[in-house]
Amino acid sequence: MNRSPIIVKQGNRSKVLRESSITYVESRGRVQIIHTREGASRVMSKTMNELEETLKGGFFRIHRCFLVNMDCIDIFERTQVRLQDGSSLLMSKYKYRDFVNSYLKYMSEKP
Repeated sequence: MNRSPIIVKQGNRSKVLRESSITYVESRGRVQIIHTREGASRVMSKTMNELEETLKGGFFRIHRCFLVNMDCIDIFERTQVRLQDGSSLLMSKYKYRDFVNSYLKYMSEKP
């Protein structure tokens, strides 16, 4: 489900990221760090809410600090999500039920 790309500015340069290249977004204060499948990370000044709206569909906000690409999930438990690259992300206990429902729906609709 690739929609419009995300443009990340780095000084005078801009980098275009496709949704499929993003594994997860991490919030640190007023900046968001976009982690990619290639192992790179990019800093963005958009809010987590803005990114959540932009990336809705194939992404789920599992915690106030983490927005995860559902295609990159390997294992999930009540308190964490482990990604295919080995990253382990904290899951809010309040998000678990909605996450499971969204993830199962997403996987059943996937071609």
